[in-house]
Amino acid sequence: MIPAGTFRAVDGRPENLPGWYLDRTLAAPICARAHARRSDYVIDYEHQTLLASQNGKPAPAAGWYRTLEWRDGDGLYATDVRWTPAAAKMIADEEYRYLSPVFGFDDQTGAVRSLACAALVSNPGLDGLTDLGASLERLAAGLIAHEDHPPMEELIERLRYLLNLPITTTAEEIVTHLEKLIAQIVAVSPEVGAAASLDLAGYLSRQHEQLVALQTQVRALPDPAEFVPVMQLKEVQDELARHLQAQLKGSIERLIEQGLAQHKLLPAQIEWARELGSINIALLARHLDTTVPIAALGGTQTGGEAPGGAAADLDRTDAQALANAALAWQAAQAAAGISVPIYAAVKHVATPV
Repeated sequence: MIPAGTFRAVDGRPENLPGWYLDRTLAAPICARAHARRSDYVIDYEHQTLLASQNGKPAPAAGWYRTLEWRDGDGLYATDVRWTPAAAKMIADEEYRYLSPVFGFDDQTGAVRSLACAALVSNPGLDGLTDLGASLERLAAGLIAHEDHPPMEELIERLRYLLNLPITTTAEEIVTHLEKLIAQIVAVSPEVGAAASLDLAGYLSRQHEQLVALQTQVRALPDPAEFVPVMQLKEVQDELARHLQAQLKGSIERLIEQGLAQHKLLPAQIEWARELGSINIALLARHLDTTVPIAALGGTQTGGEAPGGAAADLDRTDAQALANAALAWQAAQAAAGISVPIYAAVKHVATPV
């Protein structure tokens, strides 16, 4: 019916393709569909079945068949052809000697996908197919031994094995199972569904390559046994955080003590300094480094006389009272819309009128 491998018609078809192509993998579903059919395929004369709607002439059958068989290195065969008496006489009289198959193929790759029917012809499109006259003579002489070739049942049995199906599975059930399997593959790998045909061997090879690559990546991952558990790591991190927090707090208190001793901080600024240090200890340290000591906190500027203004009643040595008075005056100025630095406020309340 169709030769194995790559082939072309004698008129050069198919155009723009290297040729048509058929192998065991492509032939398997074609054979399975033929086995699952309830009606036979027709063999007519000169493709009249296809031309009847155009020329209006009758299209009598020359023969019928249903069973297809793939023979490695040879091609696709119909093994149960039943000729009509008229066709058998024509073949015996060599009025017809060749078949011309009608098949579907992928217009991108040339892969044969289906077989529709066939016709008795005198001038076949495919060169080198079976000479029916010679075959009929050999068949009559009993020289053709079909048992030399695996029957369709052997193909079905191999499909059952490949798909892990019970031995009672019919050809129809195998076709249904294959369709479900193809749908599953397409669902996982949509690019397969976009292809003209499913190259199962190539697909399995690509899956194997991906599996090997994934195993290589897994082996490259660090060994979990070399690392501590997450809970234990968190405990260490928490303990380290507590230790660093204690160190930070101690450093802030030392800076505050130093600032008070150097008269760069007022007692009322202690909480502010702590808050600033907890946010940015470097900023607190820079502030204290650049702040000018408040002279009024280190002694008096009035020569022992009581200062005038808001601080007239303050003890000259009472730095706390002086700071409170400066803050009060600063607040009063702020209420009036005037911004006064703290050192200016101290100078104001410490300077006699």
